[in-house]
Amino acid sequence: MKVAIIGAGHIGTTLAYTLMIKGFVSEIAIVNRTREKAYGEALDMTHALASASHSVKIYSGDYRACEGAEIIVVTAGAATAKGQSRLEIVAANAAIFREMIPEVMKYNSEAVVVLVTNPVDVNTWLTLRYSGLPWQRVIGSGTVLDCQRFQSFLSRHFNVHPGNVQGLIIGEHGESMIPLWSRASICGIPLTEFPGYDREEMEDIFDMTRRGAAMVRVTKDSTEYATAMSVSRTVEAILLDKKEVLTVSTLVSDYYGVGNVCLSMPSIVGKRGIERVLTPQLADDERDKLLRSAAVLKGVLASVTDEPTA
Repeated sequence: MKVAIIGAGHIGTTLAYTLMIKGFVSEIAIVNRTREKAYGEALDMTHALASASHSVKIYSGDYRACEGAEIIVVTAGAATAKGQSRLEIVAANAAIFREMIPEVMKYNSEAVVVLVTNPVDVNTWLTLRYSGLPWQRVIGSGTVLDCQRFQSFLSRHFNVHPGNVQGLIIGEHGESMIPLWSRASICGIPLTEFPGYDREEMEDIFDMTRRGAAMVRVTKDSTEYATAMSVSRTVEAILLDKKEVLTVSTLVSDYYGVGNVCLSMPSIVGKRGIERVLTPQLADDERDKLLRSAAVLKGVLASVTDEPTA
């Protein structure tokens, strides 16, 4: 099973290393604008294989290296600087994607494409436009990472294993993300009924979740480890046909009146990409936040495209 990763920055290389360690892929191709950087990263990882528990072919190349990949993961693009929002880099990355995606499609139009580059919801929509692929095979990393952070913070507060926490975050992977408190639970027990629940503390936990990336960038250039783990989870769900429910970014067609925009929604992910988008019933305040989140993203899309998004 082959995965091609476009972008040899912090996230792309950490993802490649994570996939190498996890062992469910047999081939990893790294593509980067600066060929020497991709070559060096692939060579360094190759030197680690003698101590690995399995064999993986790792190499670098140009877009031709995407041939034969079941999944193409895109991490390339302008990076978010300290103090900068994900949406502030949209114009630069829209220009990059306008040129990059058609080039990738020349060599592989059969793969599932997973977008990681921010603003990921906008870039997922742009990739759909520039690739011509069916929506099921264009997946944004979405709020899988945010859910991961949310579960981590909640597990610490309630002193339980993170895997026992069910906490969904939908909408934009950004400032307008929406926690579904009405669905949050620990092993099926609503948070409101779990010992230690405090509404104000829950709001603080969500605030830390929303500011997670900014908190990391106070002391380092990029979030990478948690991001790589969340993306590798999506890649694994596809390659192993796990039918896992993940809050990936996908094209929303008609959800509380929202359509023609990419947002994170709980979706069943398998070998064909997104097999089904789930549409949970929302509380009134959650619905209102979803509408605002969609409006934010539609406004951003309108600024970088010549097509109406309504």
